[in-house]
Amino acid sequence: MLASIAAPEIVRASRAPMDASPPAHTTFRNEAVLRGMVARGHGLEAISAYLQQSPDEILDAVVRLDLPTPHDRPLRQSSSPKAWKASDYLPLIQDWLAGFHAATIGERFGRSAGAIWAKVRWLGLPKRDRRSVARPNREAAAAREAIEEVGQFVTDEDGNRIPLQRKPGTGQLCWIRDLDIVLGKLWLGNVHHRVIAKLWGVSPGTISSRASRLELPPRDRSQLVTQYDPAVAARNIAEGGFIYRACKSKPGWFFWCQRGRTISKLGRKALQRRSSGFCEDYSVSYDLGSLAL
Repeated sequence: MLASIAAPEIVRASRAPMDASPPAHTTFRNEAVLRGMVARGHGLEAISAYLQQSPDEILDAVVRLDLPTPHDRPLRQSSSPKAWKASDYLPLIQDWLAGFHAATIGERFGRSAGAIWAKVRWLGLPKRDRRSVARPNREAAAAREAIEEVGQFVTDEDGNRIPLQRKPGTGQLCWIRDLDIVLGKLWLGNVHHRVIAKLWGVSPGTISSRASRLELPPRDRSQLVTQYDPAVAARNIAEGGFIYRACKSKPGWFFWCQRGRTISKLGRKALQRRSSGFCEDYSVSYDLGSLAL
């Protein structure tokens, strides 16, 4: 679980040094991807290049997950003009886990949906819930690619860094599923929203607004704390029956709710619009991963 929220190495947003290796925005958190790559027989150098993480970080994760050690043969690079570049793989993996349709991912790389499926199988990427797969319109896809990296990150309970990204021009934080999960745990752990805001470098209103949008429950002000206690969060999550799940009626949208619910408030509004004859054009945000409690 998350360690003390006051500890800077746990959840403080911090700027990565210029010579840091790897950069904050390249750190990857999904263990299923690493398991799949190892199972497919990819070597250490290849996995390091594809995930843009150092070989030491890959080996540490391999040991922690008790996986077979990847071979140390050098990465083979094709000279074909149509060959995939090593720098293409991490965006491909991120888009796949974010729930983008194969055709939408293909548009980004100038490739067919079939080529994306073939590369996904070759990499050993995990299967996705079809209900969470969405195909955004071109404007949403363009906005996704316009997101600006700010060199900051939040570290989760497993020591994985989640990038803090801001939209160009407005400077608004781009919320991704991994960040929503961490926010949910801190919120249900009764951590004061002003404390979270200060550590993440945003306004208290930004945290409160996102918590409301995610449908996190209201809290008793007298019980708010400045230190994160994983036992408190675990107890509140268990007693309240809270989970983080996909909305069945609004593709690409995830929210916090009590067990038994499958449709969010946004989803209900979408259903009402459709029933009244209004056709809604779905879009999704740029997510790094899809995880549920």
